[in-house]
Amino acid sequence: MRKEMGDMKLPLITVVMPVYNAAVYLNESIDSILNQSYSDFIFLIINDCSTDNTEQIILDYNDSRIKYIKNEKNIGVRYTLNRAIDLTETKYLVRMDADDISLPNRLQWQIDFMEKHLSIGVCGGLYEIFGNKNHVPKIPMKDEEIKAKLIFINQICHPSIMIRMEVLRKNIVNYGVSFEFNDTFGPKISELEDFALWHRLKTLTKFENIDKLILRYRMEGQNISYNKETLVLERKKSFFRFVLNELDINPSDDNLLYHISFKYFENSVNKSQIAEYRNHLNLILHQNSKKLIYSQHELIKVVDEKWEQFFYHLPPKGWNYVMTYFKTSKKIRLKHLIYFLKFSINNLTGAKNRS
Repeated sequence: MRKEMGDMKLPLITVVMPVYNAAVYLNESIDSILNQSYSDFIFLIINDCSTDNTEQIILDYNDSRIKYIKNEKNIGVRYTLNRAIDLTETKYLVRMDADDISLPNRLQWQIDFMEKHLSIGVCGGLYEIFGNKNHVPKIPMKDEEIKAKLIFINQICHPSIMIRMEVLRKNIVNYGVSFEFNDTFGPKISELEDFALWHRLKTLTKFENIDKLILRYRMEGQNISYNKETLVLERKKSFFRFVLNELDINPSDDNLLYHISFKYFENSVNKSQIAEYRNHLNLILHQNSKKLIYSQHELIKVVDEKWEQFFYHLPPKGWNYVMTYFKTSKKIRLKHLIYFLKFSINNLTGAKNRS
């Protein structure tokens, strides 16, 4: 399948791989694209001034589908991806990371889906996390559920996506948000470029994850310094404040932290924050019922799920916290009560064994 461009014929797909110091896994990732069952594509590899032997690995390939470009200076993944968008002339852009593995039928499955479902602008799929542990995460598959979860978490695996370029061109959309992150690390710290893109596209097109395993996503432990982790958190706080501001919500610092991750509740000693968090969730539903940025039906389910997940961080803090949760919920779920009793018994048994 090819697209007519005047006298030229272009493939339908450009596979985009930004690369920075990825020599360890680069061969495996490149091979997984070149050996796809669907073979008619442009493979755009952009080297962001790697200092290892990344460039030599790429240059060792003799395949006419590879289009190799090297940035003049290290500019980070967001600007590299935006450069890739500017260079892409095909109907679809496919993302690929330099340490992941695309399964052999990935491109065929995704292009078949996109050619049949013209209203879908972004298509992801199932992926297997491997490295430290292997598992296939449970992700939402349909448009409204994916978008409702975006208020809390990214449910589209970035290196698994195929995106319809017409959506980006027509709406003049690229990677990034409408405010600038300001810290000393600049592009060296994740700029949430994919998460930001989905939020910019959520009112412009439809999303879907196909029910096929298309990618192996490498995740290995990284030692992140305290200063760098602090800057990552500051960026997340800026981003989610921006997301909540769309609903005319200006969250408190505590609610913003819990909105990002429940792990920040571990430092809390105030039971009143349980009710405050419930009020925060209720406010999200109330504001969305007026603005309808997300499907209210799906958002109710997402908020209920978040509130239920919140419970499992409370038993280590004791019965008073659990009771506060039950009172705030105005009901007691049997599975929560059973979980707390088992947790308490295990703690008691463990304490006796240690004594």
